[in-house]
Amino acid sequence: MIKLLSAFVLLISPVMIFAGPAHFYDINDEPDTTYATNVVIDIIEHNGGIWFATGQGVNFSFDNGQTWLLYNTSNGLAGNDVSAIYSAGTRLWIATNHVGIVNGFEEVFSDGLTYTDNDGATWTQLDFSEAGLDIPYVTGPFRTIYDIGGASDFQGRDWVFAAAFAGGLLGSADGGTTWQRLFATRDDSLNFENAYKGLDTLWWRNRLFSVVADTSHGDSLYLWAGTAGGILQFVYLTPADKFSARVIQKVAICESCTGVANNFAWFGGVNGLTRGHTTGGPFQTRFPIDFGQFRTRVTAMQEFGGKLFLGLADSVLAISQGLYVSGDNGDTFDPVPTLLGSQYQIVDFAVIRDRLYAANLEDGLWVSGDTGTTWGRIYLDSAVTGPSNLRNITHSLESIGDTLFVGTDSGLSIIFLDPAGAIDSARHYVPDPDSSASRVTQIRVQLFTDTVSLVNDSFALWTINRQVGGVGRPTVSVSKDRGLTWSYYLANGEVYDIAPVNVPKDPFKNVYIVGPTGIKFIATGTDPNTIQNAIVRDAVDTTLLLSTDTVNAVVTKGDTVLFGGNRGIALSRDRGRTYRVYTPNLDPLKADLVVSYTVATTINNDTAGASVGLIGNFIPALGIQYLTPDTARIIASCRPTTSGGYGVSVGRVVPVFDTNNVQTGSRYRFDVVYFRNFAWNIAAHGDTLFLPTDDGLITGWDLLGDGATVDTVAFRNAQGKDLLFPGTPVYAAKVIDGYLWSGTDDGTVRISLADLADQKLYIRTDPTEEVYAFPVPFSPNRDDRVRFHFAVPADGNVTLEIYDFAMNLVATPIENQFFDAGIYPPGPTEDQRPYWDGRNDKGDVVAVGVYYFRIMYGNGESAWGKLAIVP
Repeated sequence: MIKLLSAFVLLISPVMIFAGPAHFYDINDEPDTTYATNVVIDIIEHNGGIWFATGQGVNFSFDNGQTWLLYNTSNGLAGNDVSAIYSAGTRLWIATNHVGIVNGFEEVFSDGLTYTDNDGATWTQLDFSEAGLDIPYVTGPFRTIYDIGGASDFQGRDWVFAAAFAGGLLGSADGGTTWQRLFATRDDSLNFENAYKGLDTLWWRNRLFSVVADTSHGDSLYLWAGTAGGILQFVYLTPADKFSARVIQKVAICESCTGVANNFAWFGGVNGLTRGHTTGGPFQTRFPIDFGQFRTRVTAMQEFGGKLFLGLADSVLAISQGLYVSGDNGDTFDPVPTLLGSQYQIVDFAVIRDRLYAANLEDGLWVSGDTGTTWGRIYLDSAVTGPSNLRNITHSLESIGDTLFVGTDSGLSIIFLDPAGAIDSARHYVPDPDSSASRVTQIRVQLFTDTVSLVNDSFALWTINRQVGGVGRPTVSVSKDRGLTWSYYLANGEVYDIAPVNVPKDPFKNVYIVGPTGIKFIATGTDPNTIQNAIVRDAVDTTLLLSTDTVNAVVTKGDTVLFGGNRGIALSRDRGRTYRVYTPNLDPLKADLVVSYTVATTINNDTAGASVGLIGNFIPALGIQYLTPDTARIIASCRPTTSGGYGVSVGRVVPVFDTNNVQTGSRYRFDVVYFRNFAWNIAAHGDTLFLPTDDGLITGWDLLGDGATVDTVAFRNAQGKDLLFPGTPVYAAKVIDGYLWSGTDDGTVRISLADLADQKLYIRTDPTEEVYAFPVPFSPNRDDRVRFHFAVPADGNVTLEIYDFAMNLVATPIENQFFDAGIYPPGPTEDQRPYWDGRNDKGDVVAVGVYYFRIMYGNGESAWGKLAIVP
């Protein structure tokens, strides 16, 4: 993970013309055989090799460092400055940059993302232009991609994420074929667009620096993104662990459940079944494969006797799949053999005592007296038993007491049963003004309760009626005298479902009607001509509106009202006064939950007085430490932005308790484990952390325990000789095959973990082309110092001058000072470790901005570099 470090003397890449989503380079030249540079800013393992990200290209070795190979602009890369590198199985991802001109000045331009599937024999550069992936603001100035991360999961998703300074957060769920820019909130998205239109300033948390994927949460993926405004946690649930059912057509509430925690609700769609609660989530979804089917939509649902019964059909073809039952609230399902097959189209259920009735279209009315194990058929008209008898074609069911209401193709049948379920008598009505809409597709009972005794003393029947064939008009009908007389509402379009709110002492007696024009309600009891439009809007996110789209189903239970429609579902616990609206998240890159962590939201003190929280909001590096496959800690390198400090914080999951000391959930808690400086990178090996910093390579273990230990790795060989000058900055660390590799400012060190004295320094012996300042940017207001790296070709005097953006001389840190031939730093004495404290020759701190420096050698040659000062 590269963190804000780049060499400034770079080759300018040629202009490239793209014709599609990617540009392919077939490389005939072998990679250069060279150790390219002494500054390594990221180290990874890939395909059995060790790979370095550097300012001179990608350096790698397949023989543990005995020989080195190099890819750069001469043999396949779009740019030499590699700012991020990531291994995803056999695919290697890199982000490169080059120098371009902006308003007459050199700036670093992002080349975007490039990958290889064959260790560099062929490189593919993604085309984010309008002609390709069509994602703007990825390439160009100030859009350096500082980090790439990802993971693969059990669902077959191959995640790749890239964090870019002014390019935002990019994500792919298919290994890099398709991409999206990801935002934590809608406001973040608007700010990003407005910033590039010149209407706003890019927010801190739209400036990305680091990413890490966390796979310790079962099948779910947690993406952690480090920004200039804290950490963003993106949670990606599996489709089975969230609301994933599309086009909800049926809704059911658990009638036998007690308590809020177990008050299940089910939502049947055209691609499966989602289970939630009457209060909302958590949700779970079962798909056609869970029923042993290829395509499945839910045609009917009923909870009865501790079981959930489903009528299923092919979601494309008009073919029934029969009846299925679950004994574990919808976790698993089994087919019911008696009603299994294409002829059994289950469309509705009703319950009377211990009997379950099923409406089965042309196959008529069926009943089970043993909780769905065995079934028998009931003929409403036994004179003609075939489908030509419209009274035996059943569409809807409802019950009250021992009375069963059956909606048929010829009208409404009211069947009076004895306690054992035998038919005592029956009546038949056509609840339509001219009998042209005789098909009764829905029946609901509206109860009226005595306000004193709270006893149900009367009821009204509501029906939805449609024409059989092409003649007639759809109607909504209501009868207050058990079907003898009816009132009518002539629907302008089809009506799909209807449900009254049956609550004692409710003065409104709302009746909800849903269909292709949304949600309507009748608030005066039983007058269908007082219908009004309902506004069903989410109480938290007011942009979520369900009532103006097609709504297919509604169900009520006490104060609870549930709607299901083409866009999602709406839940109310107060008879429709307020709602929560949920829409299925079918976009694999849209996070199901985003949590923000900042200094302000995490900092406090525990009872022991230890510092708790993020120490700073600027997160240049993130890492993950797996204690077990299911337990991980998030390691965050922190710097201040407008406030905060420098250090490293560790995040872990801790339980949350209520006032009675009962655990109610869990949360992430961050503890500060290192205070002296921030880390350029983070590496974990077992319970040990390695933190590359400007103060060297810091190592720590048991950082959250009583035996917390922090130390600095000594780069020293078996003879006790320092391989590097003490205090040399370290930018990268990685444990590979028993060796700790450390990329520093002046070479790379390999240390055997089996023998810490077994150390080897890899250093370029003639890096005369490398001239740069570090660390960049730096802040003189925080007593930072910037140091300079250069090579003196021959003994002689050296002068170092600092110029502002207008090329005015502001400081001369080195003036005609003698230097031996060699590389600086390290130097033989402290005096020869050249640095600048950010002050001009008068001793005043210079202004924030971009500065240039020139190194002049005794032979008359000179070299230029660039640096930046921040507040």
